[in-house]
Amino acid sequence: IARCWPIPSPHRCLAAKPANFASTTTRPVRCILAFRGYLQAMMQSSANAAPRLRKFTAEAPVVTAVSAPLAAEWQALAEVASEANAFGESWFIDSALRHLRGGDMVRLAQVRDDHGQLAGIMPLVISPQYGSLPVAQTRNWIRLQCYCGTPLIRVGDELDFWLALLDLLDRSDWACGFLSLRLAYGGGPVMRGLEQAARLTGRQF
Repeated sequence: IARCWPIPSPHRCLAAKPANFASTTTRPVRCILAFRGYLQAMMQSSANAAPRLRKFTAEAPVVTAVSAPLAAEWQALAEVASEANAFGESWFIDSALRHLRGGDMVRLAQVRDDHGQLAGIMPLVISPQYGSLPVAQTRNWIRLQCYCGTPLIRVGDELDFWLALLDLLDRSDWACGFLSLRLAYGGGPVMRGLEQAARLTGRQF
């Protein structure tokens, strides 16, 4: 049982039998059947109330262009994203990769749900400095003519996206320093999902 329901003990239930138990043998049977029905009802209620466990996976391969199959998935994601961002759509990123990448090694972080469907996407780079400080960081890729760095995430999957991405960064040798987001505006579901993921994993935000 996923939740702690106030289910009566069958032993206490059976212990409440009358003194003339021999002449009322059907009462304990009814008691057992009632308890079993109550237990089944509570288990069904718990199953309905408890959130379904979902396994999201993330990868971040180095890219120099966006493939046609990924572009199609990306476009479908953009149509159901919790926060729209034209600067984060496939056509913009593909053009930037081809013409504005310079010497940047861009990784395309992709998070997929337990059915393999694209749930979120964000380009990443490693920067050796944080402002004027020589502190390495992993950050979203902001290129020329980009004015919003909020990642595209399927509505309702914001928390799962960030949990999967943070887990990927934790176990990847190429990820260094800390995660920094530029031009990602707060107050919306995307940043609220990141705040919640930070709290759940004991991180400072």
